[in-house]
Amino acid sequence: MKKYSLTASQKLLLYFQLLNRKRSDGNVCGSFLLKNKVDFDKLKKAVNLVVEKNDSLRTRINFYGMSFKQYFKKYEPFDIEIIDVKTDDDVIMIENKMNHEVFSMLNKQLFKIKFVRFEDGTGGIVCCMHHIICDAWTVGLAIKEIMAYYSEDEVNYEAFQYYEHIKDEKDYLHSNTIKKDKEFWKDYFKDNIPKPARIKGDINKEFISRKANYYKVQIPKEVMTKINEYCKQIRISNCSFITGVFALYMGMELKIKELLLDTIISNRATYKDKHTTGLFAKTLPFKASIKDKNFEDYIININRDLGHVYKHYKYPTKDLLRIVKSKDVSINRTSKIWFSFQNAKTDKDSFKVPFVTRWTPIESTYLYDMLIELYDLENNGSLDIIYNFLVYKYSNKRMIEIHNAIYSIIQQVLENPKINLKDLQIKKSKFKIK
Repeated sequence: MKKYSLTASQKLLLYFQLLNRKRSDGNVCGSFLLKNKVDFDKLKKAVNLVVEKNDSLRTRINFYGMSFKQYFKKYEPFDIEIIDVKTDDDVIMIENKMNHEVFSMLNKQLFKIKFVRFEDGTGGIVCCMHHIICDAWTVGLAIKEIMAYYSEDEVNYEAFQYYEHIKDEKDYLHSNTIKKDKEFWKDYFKDNIPKPARIKGDINKEFISRKANYYKVQIPKEVMTKINEYCKQIRISNCSFITGVFALYMGMELKIKELLLDTIISNRATYKDKHTTGLFAKTLPFKASIKDKNFEDYIININRDLGHVYKHYKYPTKDLLRIVKSKDVSINRTSKIWFSFQNAKTDKDSFKVPFVTRWTPIESTYLYDMLIELYDLENNGSLDIIYNFLVYKYSNKRMIEIHNAIYSIIQQVLENPKINLKDLQIKKSKFKIK
């Protein structure tokens, strides 16, 4: 059995999991439910096909010699348990139970899957994978492939193998490109290390645990349409727009002109990458400068600066942190706020069978104070936002205030894109964008 090195992102996740053996923070869990009566034999066949065709789902990790290696277990057909349920609450209970189960990392399967069946014959899949074999894009790919095989008798869905990504990263680590990336990051942090991004909490009590809760909201389709139209007009991405709004809010609240924000990216640059399941995502520090006079100049510069950073995203995170610590030894992490704009989509309209998807929120975290996840997995034009936050630091009321403040900034800049930044107001009361 051929053995491969772990990628830089995989190593970080493995070491974290081994240090926190009883934590399920590394789990990625959710469900997708079909709205028509389900042929579970056909669905099982579809799931088996996806596992057979995508090596990352068959990843096994073990310790060889003096290091951890991975290999891809030969595909073997497997059965899937069907659980009869009555309500969606029953499905949520199954999701939560699976999400709280800790994976045994060494030489074990790193995904769990169950079918759920309602009394009317509808139902679907609850799945939990360890982050070390998947990211948000992988979830979108897996759903597309399962539904493609389930919806059609004969389909040839193109899938590339994760070991090719491992080889690409190994080639990168021994190339001239990594030297250029290193020089970019050294120059990026040459002058100063901005204050890490954070959002003020409101609970004044001693640290108790890293227990997390979540607040889920949505920017509706009509508002995202306005955002997308404006982004197209000034030639920026909607990711830059949303990232810039959140950075602007934190800068305004903290009264600072520059901050360091950890962004999670899954920058699959090639056609091959876009059709490969597995872990590509990594964190990338981004300096957000809030020195421009008006919003439009500010957001165009945010888009430009993000573009520069993304060109050098392959540089290993641990080496990035080493560069930062060389400037300030007190820094153990570049930000307490992690920001993830996920571009995975399921393209539901291309399938005959209607379905709905759902993420299962994390239970606790040792990595950040707040993780802000934005996604449109169902590709319906809206934007879902999940704020995962530490309960010892933020109350539910505070989370509502934070989101209303974000929403208020969006309203003000859409009404007047050239508004002076000093004239923007943080509004915490609930309102709707016209």
